Amino acid sequence: MGIHTGEPLRTDEGYVGIDIHRAARIAAAGHGGQVLVSQTARELIQDDLPTELALLDLGEHRLKDLSRPQQIFQLVTDGLGRDFPPLATLENRPTNLPPQPTPLIGR
Repeated sequence: MGIHTGEPLRTDEGYVGIDIHRAARIAAAGHGGQVLVSQTARELIQDDLPTELALLDLGEHRLKDLSRPQQIFQLVTDGLGRDFPPLATLENRPTNLPPQPTPLIGR
């Protein structure tokens, strides 16, 4: 599960916008039973988080179709798994291509 807070646009087909894509990419990076939270959502809930819940900082990760790395946190509590494989992000999907040092601009 991926949790993100933003301002999507509502259309006749449903909700659209970069925040919808960001939430989907965060969710796709996780594994079954893992709950991931964006930096934006964390900032909104951190002061009101019940004591039995914690957010484990997983660091910055590059996600498909997003230009900047995203800070991702894992929700930790009794009953939820804690140990998962590395997130399925661009850094953790090896290819035979060298890493992109800078964004391609004007090509």
